[in-house]
Amino acid sequence: MAITYEEALGTLEAMFGEPWTRETLDAVLRHEKGHMENTCEQILNHGSQEPQLLVERLKNGGNSNNGVPQHQLSMDEELARQLQGGGGRSAAAPASAPKKGRGTPTELPKDFLRIPGYKHRSAVAGGSSATAGEAAMDDETLARMLQ
Repeated sequence: MAITYEEALGTLEAMFGEPWTRETLDAVLRHEKGHMENTCEQILNHGSQEPQLLVERLKNGGNSNNGVPQHQLSMDEELARQLQGGGGRSAAAPASAPKKGRGTPTELPKDFLRIPGYKHRSAVAGGSSATAGEAAMDDETLARMLQ
């Protein structure tokens, strides 16, 4: 959804308020060619410093890297090149390595995540004193509990 330049400027005024004036917000928004997200990033990265300092930096050819120093950008670019060229760790595990899951396998108790007092049909049917009526009664009890 596209908004007009005036709506964008009004939104920025509502978001940032003092010490940001309509003129300083307008200067940053124009520098970012009307891109709201980049404008917000510039202002937020500028922090609580005087807004006029950001405007002056942008007018004097300041970077549009959202306040990220140039040396940090060059380090990030170098790391990206290393990872792309295989200089980093391999994302895929070797085919010969056994596939391993996370964590330690654990044997859970039979009543894990069961409603208290519920007996599974096989446990009821397997018992010597269990009858089909008792199994039906357990199902009825469970149905009532779930309502």
